[in-house]
This record gives sequence, structure tokens and C-alpha cells, in this order.
Amino acid sequence: MEADGSIILVCFEDLNPNLLPRENCVRMRVPIAGIIFSPKKKDSGKTEISMVVEADLGGSVPGWVFKQLISDTAKGMIELNKLIPKYI
Repeated sequence: MEADGSIILVCFEDLNPNLLPRENCVRMRVPIAGIIFSPKKKDSGKTEISMVVEADLGGSVPGWVFKQLISDTAKGMIELNKLIPKYI
């Protein structure tokens, strides 16, 4: 935990040599990602969440795949919002 109460989570890619190729499957590389939880200074009791992801999609990606990725990420944040009260 940082001095201002922020929590920083950092994730690094694990290049697992045991992952075998799968038909109709493209594995996206994520060299580094992270989430920062920061208390809002002007609104105590609330938290700002920032997410940073570096991703290598491995070439051209259809627009619908990109839209699905954004949608899934947003849904994950909504689920996280539901879980947080259990730990406060």
C-alpha cells in the first residue's frame, strides 16, 4: 500500500512453454498489466480505479473482437464493484 492509501497491482506475462497451440485459437500476449486503486481525495469513501494493459494481439484483429474485449473488460469492472463491499 502506498502512503496515500493507493494499492497497485502489477502483472507480468508468463511465457509458459507447456501451452500447446489450439485450433481456432490465437493467444494474445500481455507483457505487462496493472490496476491502481486510489482513494478519491474529494470524495472520501470512494475509490478511483485505473487499468493499464500492454497487449500484443499478434496482427490484424477484426473490429468485433476489439469491441468484445472492451465489453468484457467493462463487465469485469462491474463485477469487481460488486465484490469490493465484502472486503471493506
